[in-house]
Amino acid sequence: MPPFTGSGVFLITPFTEDGSAVNYDVLEQLIEFHLLHQTDALFCFSPCGEVSSLSPEERTEYLSFITAKTKQRLPLFFDVSFADAARLSPLLRELEAADIQGILAAPPGFQRLSQRCIAEYYRSLAELTSLPVIALNGPAFSPAVMTARTLAEVIKAGSIAAFADGTRNFPLLTEVLSLVREDFPFYCAASDVLLPALALGACGGITLGANLTPRSFHDLIQAAHGGQWSEARALSLHLAPLYRLLASDAALPLIKYGLQCLNYRVGDCRPPLLAPEATGQEAVQRLLKGFGLLSD
Repeated sequence: MPPFTGSGVFLITPFTEDGSAVNYDVLEQLIEFHLLHQTDALFCFSPCGEVSSLSPEERTEYLSFITAKTKQRLPLFFDVSFADAARLSPLLRELEAADIQGILAAPPGFQRLSQRCIAEYYRSLAELTSLPVIALNGPAFSPAVMTARTLAEVIKAGSIAAFADGTRNFPLLTEVLSLVREDFPFYCAASDVLLPALALGACGGITLGANLTPRSFHDLIQAAHGGQWSEARALSLHLAPLYRLLASDAALPLIKYGLQCLNYRVGDCRPPLLAPEATGQEAVQRLLKGFGLLSD
């Protein structure tokens, strides 16, 4: 059984205006926003949530808050890719105690790893936790990208419950699928190739774009799973301007600016990320107007 089905979001972290603290009032608003628009799972502590800028105390406080506010209404997954070996066991114990639905883990990016080291990492991770593990594969998430055979080896060893593919490499993805059982669950972690991934049998997607237009991503996936491919194609083409925005190096600041335009006081990104330039802001405004989310 897949860890979840549908549209997952790499949830951004809202900060206070001066950036000194997590804005929990706005975080609660975002949770309700995703519940209202039928997001199917929240993914926290990812780089899209600026996890590297959070102190250990902030992470503990955040975990306590979001688990209390979701109250099992939405599946919660936490990314542990940022944790080095010394911090991994305490973090996993903390996550297990919070009763979340699973963890997301890209191969460690702290140093160059062989494929053998990557496979051993997932084996060790499975031994350290009882939580379902979703392996995240793609150059945007870690410089250590698994080959098809390594990923198939990790799957056959029972180290992971699912994988999320962000490689945009369909020959690699189809090779993985040919090497493992037909119904092994996987997700697409790249918005612009979500539709073809669904055609290959993806259980859903995990995207940054769903922060802005969660209902569209949910509806696209539901249409594909229901065999309504014309509707899914139309929704994917509708989202194409957002896909182009996400291709920017400033994707996260642009998404946060978009939420600010929608009256969510999420604050700016913490350094070293910078607020988008004027041209980026104008592009976001045009996008939101085109989606009918912002008036002239």
